[in-house]
Amino acid sequence: MMNLLSSKKIMLVISIVLIAAVSILLYQHVFKEKTLSKKPLSVHATVLYAPQTLSELKSDASLIVFGEVVSQHEPSTFAVASYMEIKDTLKGKPYDFIRVYQVGQMNEETVMEKGKKYLLFLNDQENGVEGSFHIVGANHGLFYVDKKGNLYAEHELMQKELEDTFQTSVSYNKKKKSAFEQWLAE
Repeated sequence: MMNLLSSKKIMLVISIVLIAAVSILLYQHVFKEKTLSKKPLSVHATVLYAPQTLSELKSDASLIVFGEVVSQHEPSTFAVASYMEIKDTLKGKPYDFIRVYQVGQMNEETVMEKGKKYLLFLNDQENGVEGSFHIVGANHGLFYVDKKGNLYAEHELMQKELEDTFQTSVSYNKKKKSAFEQWLAE
């Protein structure tokens, strides 16, 4: 009877050792499969050129317009399309309405808002749709126009450029040309 009991203990120990060994081997196999045998993740990046001066901004834009955002929608998780009624075209082909795409989501600080007016430096959106644009240098070409006509750059570098170049607050008034508008027309 002792032999039988002793044999059962030995079998139990061997079983535990085998289960532990198989568990360790299985864990290592799964760990290796998850970490070492996967293909490397492919990441693509695009370097975005952003103008550093107002002169670069002006020359890089194919269209410069003053308008009001009349509606918006989010065509994807990371983009907003704003439909604008154009009040004035300062450079490029005149439009009555355009669509402007921005990276971001509605209600973010850097995305235009419905009902607000903007002066925009734009280039064609590469989607093949006539009247579709993106802002030059992400938000370097985005200028908010308040109710008094004062102009504020979304990007701090362009705001500093405005202040340094024109040494005064900059305004946009279709009836009375400011120094900024005269500079744009040059």
